[in-house]
Amino acid sequence: MLRLTTGTTTAPAEPRDRGAALIAVIGVMAVIAIITITVAGTTLSALGVTSATRAGVQAQAAAEAGIAAANASLARQACPPLASPGGAPRYTIKLSYQSGGGWIDGCPQSGSTRVRVLSTGTADLRGPANNASGDTRTVEAIYGSAATEPVVTAAITAHSGVAFTDSSQLQPGDDNQPVVQAGAGNVSCAGSNVLTADLVIALGSLALEQSCQLFGTAQVGGQARIAGSVIVHGDLSAQSLTTSQSSIVRGNAAIVKAATLTDSSQVQGNLNAESLVTTGSSQVGGTITLGPSAPVPAPTGPRWVDFSYEKPEWTGFVKKSASGICNFLTLQPLVADVSSPVLIDARGCIGGIRTLTAEILTLSNDLVIIANSFQLGGSAQFQAVGSARLWLITPDETNDGAPTCAGGPAASVISGSFIAGTGVTAMLYTPCPLTMMNSAIWHGQFYGATVGVRMSSILRYQAMPFPGVNVSSVPRAGVFELGARESLRDVARDPSANAAEATQ
Repeated sequence: MLRLTTGTTTAPAEPRDRGAALIAVIGVMAVIAIITITVAGTTLSALGVTSATRAGVQAQAAAEAGIAAANASLARQACPPLASPGGAPRYTIKLSYQSGGGWIDGCPQSGSTRVRVLSTGTADLRGPANNASGDTRTVEAIYGSAATEPVVTAAITAHSGVAFTDSSQLQPGDDNQPVVQAGAGNVSCAGSNVLTADLVIALGSLALEQSCQLFGTAQVGGQARIAGSVIVHGDLSAQSLTTSQSSIVRGNAAIVKAATLTDSSQVQGNLNAESLVTTGSSQVGGTITLGPSAPVPAPTGPRWVDFSYEKPEWTGFVKKSASGICNFLTLQPLVADVSSPVLIDARGCIGGIRTLTAEILTLSNDLVIIANSFQLGGSAQFQAVGSARLWLITPDETNDGAPTCAGGPAASVISGSFIAGTGVTAMLYTPCPLTMMNSAIWHGQFYGATVGVRMSSILRYQAMPFPGVNVSSVPRAGVFELGARESLRDVARDPSANAAEATQ
């Protein structure tokens, strides 16, 4: 017998890992998204760093371009523009200078010792907003002054005028041609003086009269006037020229404006001038070139050195002092039998150093005497055991680039057959008038506010350094002489550059 069974049918069970593949896909997608975001972020960051680096390079180059532009301008004695002319590279410049104290904003002046240039460069293509570190760079350069030649090559340096009279002479003491240089004043020669020298007159005029003889050249910033039986044996340049009587210029004459020759005067060489007038039997022996483009070199005058007592360090000098009534007899014990150079501070001497009789000061080594004035006469003289250098200095304590004769200093006079003489080479420096006269003889140099060589006196030129300080030989007047670069470095952005840049 067959038995039939009935009941419900059981469906197959669902797999427990259903959906696992979807989770895996989501996970992979998440990883890919993270990688993508990371790569994108890294790429963007790298692009930002690259842009900032590029901006930094451009800004650095612009800042250095500003330094180079300032250097070029200062080397030409010109104040550089304080901003780039436009376009790349873009920079702003800040100048400051020293004249013995702290930094002073502005272009360097005559007598400045150092100049500082701060140049802030700006990138042409700036970095991203969140990384502007490379957009600007500031570079600092510091330069010294070129006025550091160790020897003053002028026989006479005068801030103002120089005068030769009454059969006086200027002679070379060695193979070097002496130079007479004057700043703001005039140079004159009247009498039978004989000058073996070149004349450099920055701003004043030149007057040669009677029978003065100039065995050298003359560069004159103003008018030149030649009369009498004067002979100029070299070339002459000036703003204007007037010759008269039987005067002669043996060399060439280069005149900016008018040249006027009268009587029997002559220019035996070539003449360049804007215009020429000749009267009498005057004549030009060479070629005459007329016109406004006559080539005339500009004379360069002296830079006044304010030589104070504290200016040098006086290294190597034995310091001594003198006071009261001071003459060669009172100074001799201070310099006898010394093995080192001596510095005598005689600012306490009443009336400076004075000689009235035939006193002799014998030097056994180099000597510096600091006094308020020097009145040397009475047939007194310096002499040396062997050879020695002597500096007579009336200090200029006002650091203003001009002579200051006040508050103690007074004029110095060398007279009465005084001789700075046997074995002694001497320099006299004073911010006051200086006169040599009455057949006095000097071997060395003069440096004064004004200088007069009169009444049969003789200056025999020999070059000397200033004691303990360097001085330019014949620098340009009224300008800063750019020297060597002392330092160059990157610095934090100068705050004042922001304001300067904002005006661009």
